[in-house]
Parts: sequence; C-alpha cells; structure tokens
Amino acid sequence: MILGHESVGRISAICSSCTSEAAAVGRLVGVGWICDACGSCRVYDSDIKDETLCLEQVFSGRDIPGTLARYTIVPERYITTPLLDGFPSEMLGPVMCTGVN
Repeated sequence: MILGHESVGRISAICSSCTSEAAAVGRLVGVGWICDACGSCRVYDSDIKDETLCLEQVFSGRDIPGTLARYTIVPERYITTPLLDGFPSEMLGPVMCTGVN
C-alpha cells in the first residue's frame, strides 16, 4: 500500500483515448482523494448526483496506490483544473487537501 491523497504533480503520459484538454504531458495538475466513481449507481439516478455519495468510489491511498508514489494513474475526468506554474508544490499540495478540487 502506498499512501497519499490530494496531491499535485506533472502529467508524464496520457493514453491514446484521452480527450481531456486538461491532460497534456508536462502540465501541472491536482489529484483529489476520490480518484474515480461509477457515474451510474442509484446516487446518480437521484436529484443529488453527488459523487461523494457514490457506492463505488475509488480513493487514492486506500483503494489504489496513492500519490506518494513516483507515478499515479488517474482517470481523465478526475484530473482537476490545471494548476498555475510558479507556485511550489509544497504550497499547492495542502490547497488540494482543503476541498477545493
């Protein structure tokens, strides 16, 4: 088990089927605690549509290797808004953990 959640890093590779404009090699991005959700359980059929209530959530550092690993794999829909260059990761990492993603 590799710990870590809500982190920042640079994209080192993308798969050929990725269509996200946020996904570009070298771009600084954030990775949240929730790394994936099903998008189709009963939560999504309700008016709530809140991924934090999804029954099939996947969490970084709990269900898959976390962000303290050298590399982590994140579905493109869970790459947060690209982050601004020029700020140290030591500043941006804690910001990711405050729930802004």
